[in-house]
Amino acid sequence: MKAGKEYWSSNRSDRSVNPYPEIGRAEVVESCRELPVLDFGCGVGRLAGEFEPQDYRGVDINADRLRKAAELNPGHTFDLVDNHKEIRKWPMNGSIIVDNVLIHIPDIDIVDLIKTFCECSRSVVQCEHIGRRWRGGRLSLHRELDEYRGMFRAQGFDIDRTIEVMNPRLKANMSVITWLRK
Repeated sequence: MKAGKEYWSSNRSDRSVNPYPEIGRAEVVESCRELPVLDFGCGVGRLAGEFEPQDYRGVDINADRLRKAAELNPGHTFDLVDNHKEIRKWPMNGSIIVDNVLIHIPDIDIVDLIKTFCECSRSVVQCEHIGRRWRGGRLSLHRELDEYRGMFRAQGFDIDRTIEVMNPRLKANMSVITWLRK
């Protein structure tokens, strides 16, 4: 199995569609109070249609998923990125969405990624299962809330609110966390 970035940037069609696309969608959108939004790791653009095209930009490392996103969401902007620091080239004072993305970022890279997000936005909306009990190999790097809290607080961000959403497949809650600049 490929690890991390190599795996997600490969053209694997079996990972292109979320089997439960509705889970957390409304809660993530509701949490994006600052526009425009940058959907980091947007995949096939499951959230794009919830925003006006001028208020949304999706970025991903997989070209096939981005082509599908553009097909499903005409008029919205999607960009291929190879490095998270590339997001600095777009003016951002809104929200960055990381919907089940941070769980795939290696521990060695996560602090720098969060620092970049915080430099480029007023809020970060994170959606994932929280807790190391969910860790499962190289592609499932779940962290505890206190770990994220420390990383975000170091950048002057803190939790504004948390919404719990039931994931019926796992029979467990996912957390939608809004981090705001304090």
